[in-house]
This record gives sequence, C-alpha cells and structure tokens, in this order.
Amino acid sequence: MAGSKASPTITGRGAGDKPQPARPQGTTNDRSRFRGLFAWNKNLSNGSLSASSSTSTLVAGSTALAAPATVAVTTPSTTPRLETAATSTEAPIAELWNEAWDELRENAALFEEYETRLAAFSSPVGLPGAGKSERAQVMKVLLEKKIAELESGRWKVGFQNNQFSVKDLIESVVGVVDWAKEYIGKAAQASPYSSVAWAGVCLLLPLVLNPGEQEAARAKCLEGIAALLRQCVIREALYRSSYDGNTSKKEANLSVHISYREELKILYVKILTFQATCLCHLSHRTGGRIVRDMVDWTDWNKLSTAIDTQKERMTEIETQWRDFKLQEQWNVEEKRHIEQMNCLNPIYNEIRRVTKITEKAQNDKIRQGLLKWLSDEDFSARYNDIRRRHEESTGDWLIENDRYNDWKKRPSSFLWLYGKAGSGKSFLSASAVHNLAVFCEKWPFEALAYYYFSFTDQTDPDASRMLSSMIRQLCGARHDNPAWLHNLGSTFKDKGANPTLEHLEHALWNAVAGFDAVYLIIDSLDECTTSKSKRATLMKSLVRLQKCSPPNVHILVTSRKEPDIEAALDRIPLTPEDKIDLLHFRDAVDHDMGIFVQQRLDSPEFDDVSDETKVLAKSSLLEKADGMFQYVALQLIEIENSLSEDIPAILANLPQGLDETYVRMLKRIDPQNYKLVYRILRWLAMSQKPLTAERLAEAAVVDPEAQPPFDPSKRLKGHKNSSGLLKMLPGLLVDVQPGYYIDGDPTKDIFILQGKRRITFSHYSVKEFLFSTNLKMNPQEEVSRYALYRDEAECFIAKS
Repeated sequence: MAGSKASPTITGRGAGDKPQPARPQGTTNDRSRFRGLFAWNKNLSNGSLSASSSTSTLVAGSTALAAPATVAVTTPSTTPRLETAATSTEAPIAELWNEAWDELRENAALFEEYETRLAAFSSPVGLPGAGKSERAQVMKVLLEKKIAELESGRWKVGFQNNQFSVKDLIESVVGVVDWAKEYIGKAAQASPYSSVAWAGVCLLLPLVLNPGEQEAARAKCLEGIAALLRQCVIREALYRSSYDGNTSKKEANLSVHISYREELKILYVKILTFQATCLCHLSHRTGGRIVRDMVDWTDWNKLSTAIDTQKERMTEIETQWRDFKLQEQWNVEEKRHIEQMNCLNPIYNEIRRVTKITEKAQNDKIRQGLLKWLSDEDFSARYNDIRRRHEESTGDWLIENDRYNDWKKRPSSFLWLYGKAGSGKSFLSASAVHNLAVFCEKWPFEALAYYYFSFTDQTDPDASRMLSSMIRQLCGARHDNPAWLHNLGSTFKDKGANPTLEHLEHALWNAVAGFDAVYLIIDSLDECTTSKSKRATLMKSLVRLQKCSPPNVHILVTSRKEPDIEAALDRIPLTPEDKIDLLHFRDAVDHDMGIFVQQRLDSPEFDDVSDETKVLAKSSLLEKADGMFQYVALQLIEIENSLSEDIPAILANLPQGLDETYVRMLKRIDPQNYKLVYRILRWLAMSQKPLTAERLAEAAVVDPEAQPPFDPSKRLKGHKNSSGLLKMLPGLLVDVQPGYYIDGDPTKDIFILQGKRRITFSHYSVKEFLFSTNLKMNPQEEVSRYALYRDEAECFIAKS
C-alpha cells in the first residue's frame, strides 16, 4: 500500500531491510560495563544503565541502540562493591520476568492502562492486585483462551465484504500459536512467569491482522518476538541447570552472574514495554483501519528496533558467557587435577625413590655375582614363547575367575590348577604370569617369581633349582642389598659349595620380606622327574613352604592330577576353593580350543580345504577333544597330510583319546623300519643331551647286537636333515629351532637352549605312552613291540 513502511523484525524472517540505528549517548558506557566485568578491572557502577532507565528512554521515543562491539573475555573476580548486589542472584532465574514486570510498573500511566486492558481480556478473572503466582496463572488461562479461539477459526479479518481465516491469511500466526502451545505444554512449569510475555504476543496478534504491508510486517515482528521468547526459555533452563541453587558456584564469579541476569532482565523489560505500549495504542484504533495503515506510527518501529538491538547484545554476551563457562570448567578441572596430583605426588616420589634404590642395587657387581651363582638359567624363555603364540582372549576366563582373584587377595593363599595331559595348563599359567607381571611392573611394592618344569630339560630340574631361580627373581625386584644374601654367599659360594634345600627355603622367606604381596607360580609339577625321588622332594618342600607361608605370599601351581601330587597337597590341606579343576571349566577350555583350531585352519597349510570341510573339522575335533589341545593338534597334522576328499572320512573315524591316537600313529610306521625306529625312540627317551637330526641319524644305525655294531654303509644319508626323520614317525616327533618352542599346539612346550635344530618328542604324553603298561599289554604285536623298558633302554645306550 502506498506510503506504508515495514517494521523491522526480530529474527529477520520475511521482513524488509533493517534500518541502521543511530548510536545513542550512553551506549558505549553501557557496553564497557559488561566488558569491565569480564576484564576484572571495572566496577559494576561504571556506566551502568538500569532496566528502568532503558524502559523510560524507549517509551519517550529515544533512538535505537547501536550494534554491539566485540568484547574480550577474561574470568572476573568478586569485588567488595559487588557484594551488595548478591541478592540479585539469589532468586531463581525465572523470577526475572517478575522483576521486569515491576520495572514496567514504574511507568505508572502506561502500566495502569495496560493492566486495565489485560483485566478486560482476562475477565471474569481479576488481574489488578494479584500476586506473581496468581498473575502467572491468569496469563496462562488467557493464553489458552486465545489459542483456542484461533484453533476454532473465530479470528477473522474483514476485507471487501469477505472474511478470511487467519491461518489462510498470515502464515506467521501459525508459527506463533504453535510455539505458544509448546510453551503451555512443556515450558510453563519451568518458567511460569514468562506467561505474561506469551499472553502479550497473542493479544497483539488480532490487532495487526489487517491485509496490508505494514500490518503484515508487524505480524512478522510478533513472530520474531515469539521466537525470542523460546530462546529465553532455553536460556533460563541452561542457567537453572548449572547455577540455580548453587550459591557457592555463583559467588565464585558473582559479578558475571549479576551482569548476565541484568542484561537478560533489560531484554524482558523491553519486550513487556513493547507489548504494553502497542496493545494500548492499537486498542484505540477503530474503523477505517485499512486507510490508517498508510500512516506510519513510529513508536512500533522504535520499540521493536530496541528489542532487536538488545537481542544482538544478548547474542554477544552469550558468546562471552560461553567462553566464561569454558574458563569456569577449566578452572574446576585444573583444581581437581591439582588436588589429585597433590595426592599422587607423595606416592610417585616414593615409587621413584624405590626404583632408584632398586636400580642402584641391581648394578652392584658383588650382588650380581651372588645372584648369578644362585641361578644362571633363563627362567623366562618358556614363558616368553608361550606368550608369543598366545591367541587374543584365550586364558582370559582364568583372570576373571573368582577363585583366582580371591587367591590374589587372601593371606598365605594357595591355588592348584590341574587337568589332564595336553589341556593347556601351561598356557593358563602364562596368562596368570602376564596378568601379575603387568601390575608388578607398575607397583614396586609387589613382586612376582615363576618357574616352569619341563621333561625335556636334560639337567633334570628339582626343588633346589626352582628355589634358587625364584630367590634370584625376587632379589632382582628388591630395592636393597640384603645382608642375608651375602651371608649365604660366604657360607657356600666362597667354599665352592651349593646351598642346602633348608637354606634355600629360609632364603626364600627372607627374599619375600618387605613386599606388600609376593606371587609364586610353579608350572608342570608333574614334569619334574620321579627318578632319585626328585618329585617327592619337591612336593615335601612345597608343603613346608605353604605351611610356613607368610601372609604376603600367594602360591599357584599347575599339574596333572597325579596320585603322588594330590596326596602331598592334601597334607596342606586344600579346600575346594583352593583348586581349579579344568574338567569343571570345560566351556571355557573349549572356547580357547576353538580359537586355537580356527587359527590353525586359517593358516596357509589348509588353503586347499573348503570352508564347509573346515567347519566340519572344527566341530568334530572339539567334540572329540575332551578338553585336550594335544589331541586336536595331532589330528590336525593328519588332516594336513591328507587329501581334501579324504578328510570327511577321517573326521568320521576320529580316535578316542591320546592313547588310541598314538596307537594309530605306531601302526602307520613302515614295518621295514621297525628296528631303526625303535633305536630312535630309545635314544630320544634316554639321552641326557639334546640330539640334532644329524647326531640322531648317526646314533640310530648303531646296533650293539650286530656284528659289526656300526656299518658305515648303513648310514642314513637321506635322514641327516630333520624332515626325513619326522616322516618316519609323523606326529610323534618334532624338530625344534634353537631358542624357540614348538609352534602350533599350546601344550608342545619343548625348548632347546642353543645349537642346531633338535629332534624330540612332540609332547610329554608321547614319552609316557611309550613307557606305559597300556602299550606293553596291547594285544596287537605290531603296536606293543614299540613299548620301552627303562632298564633295557639304559643298557642299550650304554652298549652303544
């Protein structure tokens, strides 16, 4: 329409270009006041502009405020001048609407007329003289009433003898009403006093619903105010969640909170002033409305521009507020960090002190000489190789087991983990060693010592060697250079003697003294030889150690359930909670075994096997394994050496247990090689030293019963490498790379210290089977003839 002008909008949605406001006097001081609060060096009173003075200026028709400038943020501190304003932050943030209402009341003429008109709209409910709670409820009822009128289509606009539904005429109204309904449904409970502003918006809507450019822009302006009210609800919610009810947190930066609340209250005052002024003015307008739309009423523009400017100021302030909250969070985290470091520093200093002392003691040459004299064997070699072949997540069930964790905590505790041959006991003990070693590395007040017995150790380790190794390990973890160690050296080392078992037991208790906890792990007790009563001596020593064990010592042993071992441990005695029978944990063992089988089937050796056959192999092997890794490993060897089409038949006819497996392997040996194979088995079973493939091939052709015993023409030229010998006894023998264990089966724990590749039995159970009564009594002569007799074998070796 000619001569009409569009009012500026709050949100900028659909209105014309915003006019550039003039810079009023006092704006610079007003902005510097907030900047001063954040910069710590301004006072609250410097250039302050109260909400009431702002309102008066707006009503008087002053020019709009200038756009805000960028303000640097620093965290303020509380000053004495601000203490008097503390009460302004004590009320909940939602009370700001009531404070803004009271500011509006200072303009008596405007407030009286506005309250009268609100009372007329809210009839029969009275408004004048009502308290803040009653006023909020009245406004909410009025808001619901106006929304209901719009929803029912009763708000109409007349134009050229026609009436149009408001929803069809002005799209902006729909958004305002939806937001007002949202406020009633969700936000009214949290911010009840903002209902005075929402009611004002809905009361103004019918007064601007005239089909003209100026009135359409005013409707857009009301939509912007409604959007601003939604933002204010969010502001209040965020502030309330962090600070309402938290006086100490606000007092830490009181000036910032006062300024933020005052700026927000100024915005509320301007919104209420806009609504009161416009409602009173537009309510006087009657008749000829379309004609008068061409007249520009400047108060609307001035008041809406003031709101728009204050909104921009709040945006600027909230950017600074966001930085302030980040700084505030940083300060809290920094304080927490300092407190934690103050607690940790003494512990760290003590750990560092103990570490330095330990390192100094470890560098003592005399001390090093004594420790090497005690034990010079590499106790960690077997453990290191087991961990190298460890599959992720296998053995975790033991670390999470209640009995294991209870063992770590109980004073003088003892735990016996046992299972049948080839059930992976050494792998489980390695998991325990790893679990404890990781912790002890970080906490020098606890120590770990472990020892692995092995049937392939040609030196036949015994109780003395085990104790000597553990004493050395514990002394290596100590931070001192104990006198008892030097006394032990002067008593025995200087005289060229070795300590007695009793002296070693006493030295062990000296070595554990001073630690908070000491964990002793002994693996494969059953692989300690029974010859010369070495295993009986070991078990007696172990029982004595446990009965005299200090509270800080925790002992874990693994073995098969051999009668002599069980009888010895019963003298401790052990409760059910002191034992872990792998037979009772078959699900966990089978889970680990499934991972092992899958890893082998995924190796390149099985690339020619179909996926369906691999699935069948895995399920069949786990079903027949009966908890024995060695059984699975031997069947995989046969499958690997078979044609793909033969594998299903092999899986359908798997042997029962290890003994039947070994019987089948003996049957597959070429009968023509019987004498040669039997000599090889006797040499491997009785030799006191590891045998290379070349040495074994030379020794095997020596027949002390023949004439001559050694015939050079019968040398095994094609068997001087390991592969030739292994083909003669597949699955029963393996070759071992120096310094490494056998790959594959977790129970193949044979280790050679140095030299060339060696030949040895694939598992302890192979040697046991060859000496067993079951093999000697086997009715099949082609099998029983391979049985070994210790005396006869020793005589054979002596003659050779």
